[in-house]
Amino acid sequence: MVLPRCELAFRRTVFYLIIIFCYLLFGSVVFRILPNASAPRLDSEKQEKLDFERAELLNILWAESLGRSESQWSLLANQKLDSYERSLANAKDVDERPQPIKTFSDAFHHSFLLITTIGGIDTDDLSREAKIFSIVYSFFGIPLSLLYLNQCVKAASSFWKDQNAFVFAGGCVFFVAVLYDVIEQSSDDTPFFDAIFSVFLAATTIGEEDGRVPRILLYLIALIGVSAFHTCYHAIQRTIEKNLQSFEISFSNSFAHVQRFLDNDENEKVDNNNRIAEEDEDAVEETEGEEDFSAYST
Repeated sequence: MVLPRCELAFRRTVFYLIIIFCYLLFGSVVFRILPNASAPRLDSEKQEKLDFERAELLNILWAESLGRSESQWSLLANQKLDSYERSLANAKDVDERPQPIKTFSDAFHHSFLLITTIGGIDTDDLSREAKIFSIVYSFFGIPLSLLYLNQCVKAASSFWKDQNAFVFAGGCVFFVAVLYDVIEQSSDDTPFFDAIFSVFLAATTIGEEDGRVPRILLYLIALIGVSAFHTCYHAIQRTIEKNLQSFEISFSNSFAHVQRFLDNDENEKVDNNNRIAEEDEDAVEETEGEEDFSAYST
């Protein structure tokens, strides 16, 4: 039997999830329409390095052409040309990176990263308009994500104990890490512990600099993993507050003593000032009385 509290929290969770999805679609459309920044050119240092390698290549080929046979010279020329092509390709990969928002899926992923704070944002290739809209978009999108997470915590805490939340969070990390390891085996064999660590960084919204986790797994982590870890954070927060309650009471009592001491000191100063003022008034009255008596005697 589903508890009423859990049912209400589940309905609100689904509602906010739909709102977030619509908000992501809105952001995707806007980011797709906004212009992208122009691709950066090679800087002067790398351009000089490529020019030096090209000149060195020509000099070596010219010098070797005098003392080698045609077959040997062709083999050497192919090796040098392959080396120069690799240097040129590496320079283009570093400095002429593809723009991050070229398709609707890229715009959706960029919007997703902004409101979930899971991964890193590449700001170098964003135009000024895209950066301004990113600020406004995340300013309202992050609270929506927090509302969704709070409802997930309410739904989970209604039928889960704290230990079960930790088990579920660990199971989510392990399951997604297995999927990550299976996907990466076809392209780049990532150690399983590195896969677990990458998934953990994503689920805790710490994020990873290179962002190696596939997008589909990031969406799965945001849907389940982040909610599970948010529930764990809530349980840890309650435990910390419970264990620190006695220290907090002692601190409050000490603070109250200090505050009363300062208030008493201030009240004493006020009383002293009032007493001095009253004494001054009495002295003035006595002086006036003596002057009146002297005038009467005269």
